[in-house]
Amino acid sequence: MADKAFKYWLLAFVGSSLLYLVIRSMGDIPLEWLPKSIPILLLIALAKNTLQGKTQTLMLAALACSLAGDILLSFKGLFLPGLGAFLVAQVIYCVLFSGQFKKSRNGFIWLAGVVLYAVSMGSFIIPNTGSLSWVVGIYLLAISCMAISAGFRNDPNFIWVALGAFIFMLSDSLIAINKFVQPFPYAGVAIMVSYYVAQLMITLGIIRHHLQQQTTSQSSP
Repeated sequence: MADKAFKYWLLAFVGSSLLYLVIRSMGDIPLEWLPKSIPILLLIALAKNTLQGKTQTLMLAALACSLAGDILLSFKGLFLPGLGAFLVAQVIYCVLFSGQFKKSRNGFIWLAGVVLYAVSMGSFIIPNTGSLSWVVGIYLLAISCMAISAGFRNDPNFIWVALGAFIFMLSDSLIAINKFVQPFPYAGVAIMVSYYVAQLMITLGIIRHHLQQQTTSQSSP
C-alpha cells in the first residue's frame, strides 16, 4: 500500500474508532455492533491487501474471529459465544506468532513478565467469576500463550506485536474486572481504546514483518 493510501486508511481507522466511542457514550442504541465493527473491518481490508500466503490466511482468520466476538458481545446473553470467538482468535494468533519463533534472552524476560501479570490477574479475577471460573481460566491461559509467543518472534518488528499482545491482555483484563469484580467509570472507553490499539499494533507489526521478508527475498541473488 502506498504511503498516501496508508495515511488515508489510518485516518479512516482512527476516525471510525472515535465515531464508535462517541456513539457508545450516547447509551444503548440499535445496531451498536455496526459502528463497533468498522475499525476491525478496516484492519481486515488492510491485511487482505498487503499480506499473502499462510500469514494472510491466519491474520484474516484471527481478525474475523475477533470481529465475530465484537458483534456477539454487543448483545446481552451472548457473553460465552463472544468469549469463545475471541478464544479461537487467540489460538490463531498464537499459531501465527509461533511460526516466527526465535529463542532469546529478551523473550524469556518477556515470558516472565506475561506470566507474572497473568497470575496476578487470575488470582484477582477468577475468584469472582463463580461458575464461569473454568471458562475464564481457559481464556486467560490462551491469551497468555498468545502474548508469550508474540515475545519470541524472529523479527525486528516484534515489539509492535508484543506490545499489541500485552495491550490486548490489558483490555480483556478490564472487561473481566468491570464484569466480575467491580464496574468502574469509563470502562467502555478504556476497554475499546485499548482493544483497537492492540489490534492495530498487532496487524501493523505482522505487515511490517511480511513486507521486510518480501524485500529481503527480492534483493537476494
